[in-house]
Amino acid sequence: EQRAEQVRSAVEAEFGSSIQSAQAGDVAGALGAARRALALTETGEADPALRSRAAQFVEQAEVAATAAEREADLLAQDERLQQSLIELRLEQIAAIGDRDRWAQLHTRFVETFRDYGVDLDGPQITPALERIRERHIAEQVALALDDLCRMRRFLFGEQSEDVHRTLALAMDLDPEPQRTR
Repeated sequence: EQRAEQVRSAVEAEFGSSIQSAQAGDVAGALGAARRALALTETGEADPALRSRAAQFVEQAEVAATAAEREADLLAQDERLQQSLIELRLEQIAAIGDRDRWAQLHTRFVETFRDYGVDLDGPQITPALERIRERHIAEQVALALDDLCRMRRFLFGEQSEDVHRTLALAMDLDPEPQRTR
């Protein structure tokens, strides 16, 4: 019984470490502590309720680790999109009035969005816009879409469906009245 109490104390200490790590944003540390707690319960000296609690702790820590990994991936994708759009917008300034260069930039804009998972001219744009709207990049994407809209006006004409679609997308992402006039 003394050994069982020592195991319980050690497991509880690992639970505490897991919670502290999670609160500090150390998801890997939280998962490691939760797994150590579970391993301690598997020595045969822990009661089934403690084993079950430790297994639940591990499960929760794994869910949190997966979510943190997914968020890190999304942030990296956001950063790549932002950087690409900045580069394209700068190149666009140098190409003003040059139809051939704007046609090339137009293609690269569309490809950049497609690489991010957004088909600007596809039928299923709403889910992609929802994803962008939820991220910290919505305003920057709207500004890039404004530039793309300007290019499309130049390349395809004012009444082009591409122009209207792109303008609607930009306004949807950044409905600030001052910018949508």
